[in-house]
Amino acid sequence: TRAGIPFGHSWDSARGDTSQTKGVRTVMFHVNEIGPTGIAIGLANGAAPLTNYIGADNNGVQYWNIGQTRKNGTWAGVQPPSFTTGDTIGMRADFNAHTVAFNKGGGAWSSTIDITSLGTDVFVAVSLGSSTTGQAAASITITSDDWNDYPWTTLNIVAVGDSMTNPVPGLRTFPA
Repeated sequence: TRAGIPFGHSWDSARGDTSQTKGVRTVMFHVNEIGPTGIAIGLANGAAPLTNYIGADNNGVQYWNIGQTRKNGTWAGVQPPSFTTGDTIGMRADFNAHTVAFNKGGGAWSSTIDITSLGTDVFVAVSLGSSTTGQAAASITITSDDWNDYPWTTLNIVAVGDSMTNPVPGLRTFPA
């Protein structure tokens, strides 16, 4: 399935289709390709704008590939390691404590970021940077998750093993 997005955005984001409100949940991502603006993974509520990066306002929080976290449009105070193509990134959301932490390559978890402002229904979200002037690619794959209370993987930004790809400005691809 393909969906067009307005040409000229430097960021485009997507949310999962299932929110979560309880427990400790972990999602792992594999970074396939990073566009000129970057890739960010994180959490968002249903009000987060998808034509900007997650964390551009108080409806989301993200870990950007340059090793920066963002919330409410500014630095979130936590600086995990930078990541690049080929890296595996972990995200652990603790809904009991209202926090999120990140790691790179199975290493130590970062300090936590408060997610209370996101409210009660929180979704996994990713932001893919693109170019406003030419062709650029960015791609990330969800490799595992325990987002729901099932013994199998259930998270559907895209199916586990599939990729979300922003191959050129103006076109976002979600594998069927």
